[in-house]
Amino acid sequence: MSLIYDIIIIGGGIVGLGVFRQLTLNGYRNVLLLDKSSQIITGASSGNSGILHTGFDTIPETLESKLVKRGYELYQSFAKDIELPIKKIGAYIIAWKPDELEILKQIIDTAHKKILTKHEIVPWQIQKK
Repeated sequence: MSLIYDIIIIGGGIVGLGVFRQLTLNGYRNVLLLDKSSQIITGASSGNSGILHTGFDTIPETLESKLVKRGYELYQSFAKDIELPIKKIGAYIIAWKPDELEILKQIIDTAHKKILTKHEIVPWQIQKK
């Protein structure tokens, strides 16, 4: 067994595993993945919400917006490749104060312009008990 590696990745979370996968798909064979745990995806990656970010609130045409969109597309492709079902169950963004409602409307307007997904404002009346 060779102890010489072309690339060593530190961290067996979602990012480390994603880098490992892409490198091996690109033909690298001497890649080592190191993690402090004896199991992968046990750190911060194990506690995520599982919601795939569509970039609904990113500023259009920024690097962040482009990278979020590309990451979303790559994850969709990856999930299909490994037959991982993705449930599109949605999420809530809550305006806690009346002045936050305008910000929420701007986020939804941006999302509609990007044609990412369906968004709507649902009126809720919260009563104090």
